[in-house]
Amino acid sequence: MRLSAATRDLFNRVADGIQSEDDEQQLAALLKRDDAACEEFQRLMEMHSTLHWLYVAAALPPRRRPDRKSTRLNSSHLVISYAVFCLKK
Repeated sequence: MRLSAATRDLFNRVADGIQSEDDEQQLAALLKRDDAACEEFQRLMEMHSTLHWLYVAAALPPRRRPDRKSTRLNSSHLVISYAVFCLKK
């Protein structure tokens, strides 16, 4: 669908969260009367949401895996673990 520049600007203001009350009223009226605009707005919002969550995920620090060595026990670890237990008493 080919949107007018004004409609694209309106959609972008809404997606960016900087819409005015007048923008909200214009958007509601447009979406009620124009099915193609409604579909395009939905597509834009889905894309905006996906990009937002990808940005959030990229900004988070990477997850650290737990140190598996500290959770493994073998026969030599049992002696060390017992010795540490005794020292902590």
